[in-house]
Amino acid sequence: MPRLDIKGYRNPDVCTDCGCGGFLTEFSEANPTFDNHISKGVILNTQGDTIRLSYNGLLAKSGAKDVYAVINYGDNKNWDDVRYYPMDQVGQRTFEVLLPINENMNLNVAFKDGANNWDNNSGKNYSFNAH
Repeated sequence: MPRLDIKGYRNPDVCTDCGCGGFLTEFSEANPTFDNHISKGVILNTQGDTIRLSYNGLLAKSGAKDVYAVINYGDNKNWDDVRYYPMDQVGQRTFEVLLPINENMNLNVAFKDGANNWDNNSGKNYSFNAH
């Protein structure tokens, strides 16, 4: 997979082979280091004007039957426009949802299940640069 430069950093997790624009890595100005969330069960891929968000993290591994993506675009510290998206179960422990792309704004995500248990990356949320 070829590498792309993002604001001076090398990101080996951006696909340029097929044109899908998929990215699997957190990057924000508040956290200028990359944090690969694959090991935490969070995968993001762009598909045209939508984002496919896949989740097989803590809640899924704990047997959750209902998982919701709780999202905010923009500043990760100030969630002004919180949206809840029910995720579809696509495997035994995998959930997915399609989200709209809001260009030039970070996508911040946390997950909750039907019992109100949360996976918010130890309070940091999962933040992705949508630029």
